[in-house]
Amino acid sequence: MMHRRDFLGAIAATVTVGTAAGVNAATFAGGGGARRLGASRGSAGISPFALTRIALLPELIVAAATASGKGLVLSPARNVDFYGLVTPKAALNGQRLMIDAVHRTDSGAEARHGLWAHGPKQTSHGSIFRALDAGFAAFDVAHTSVDGVRSEARFNFAASGSGPFLLPGVYVLAGPRSGTSLPPDLSNYAFSGNRRAPIIESSMQALDFSYLTFTVRGEWL
Repeated sequence: MMHRRDFLGAIAATVTVGTAAGVNAATFAGGGGARRLGASRGSAGISPFALTRIALLPELIVAAATASGKGLVLSPARNVDFYGLVTPKAALNGQRLMIDAVHRTDSGAEARHGLWAHGPKQTSHGSIFRALDAGFAAFDVAHTSVDGVRSEARFNFAASGSGPFLLPGVYVLAGPRSGTSLPPDLSNYAFSGNRRAPIIESSMQALDFSYLTFTVRGEWL
């Protein structure tokens, strides 16, 4: 579990923690502008996707009725709420995009379930799931272009042994860019204040990538 002083402590662009007994996060990506939360592994060595925690809102962390106010720790369970797709007009026409949650079982095996999908005939509206620090391992993302070219990426989290904790906040999962098929640099974008469309868009140049947004809620114990 993470102590409150660590949670509100040093700002870091990337959080990397182990999962061995006694290991806690020593730094945490703080509020403000976009903060990249971990590197993804692409199927061809270069991932076309970017994942960022763009904001931390106080209301996304509640205090349990039993919380004493001293020595609070963050609950090891998070509620994750995926919202809809935010996309330029016709940006994903004829393309497919799928996102799975990957969990590590007690035996060490991987289990997954589909969170969100987009295809030529249907797009998911949203989904909700519960992530445990000891079990939630990754988001897997798969994209298929109009030409049938498939690209994949994995964003690892704590249960994988090589990623950060999935901590409360507003997140953006974006890419690929339409002109280059590369990931967008989300550090160029500020938070709009709207959880469902959290990127402030330029009035001079339209976005050239689609993105999903989701919130992670936590609880002080």
